[in-house]
Amino acid sequence: MESYEAYKEKMSANLKEAEATIAQYGAKIQEAKADAQIKLQEQYSDLSEKKRQFQQRLTELKQGGSNAFGEVRQGVERAWGELTGALKRSSDALNNVH
Repeated sequence: MESYEAYKEKMSANLKEAEATIAQYGAKIQEAKADAQIKLQEQYSDLSEKKRQFQQRLTELKQGGSNAFGEVRQGVERAWGELTGALKRSSDALNNVH
């Protein structure tokens, strides 16, 4: 089983990677045609909300310390799964913009 510190660092790195991807999506939305922008903006809003939720769970993990690791980890994993799902949907939507 992963240690608390290793898991915390891994999830922090995941957050930074997701933030960079979200920033790239924001730039691509600006390049899209007007009709596609509305749909992409909805995807972007959903993505930003999922990132916020993940960030909140990660903060709870960091503040809870290793004693709460087992309890908080499940919420972090769920939020990460939702964020990666939103990233995949957004990536698919951006790849289909012409």
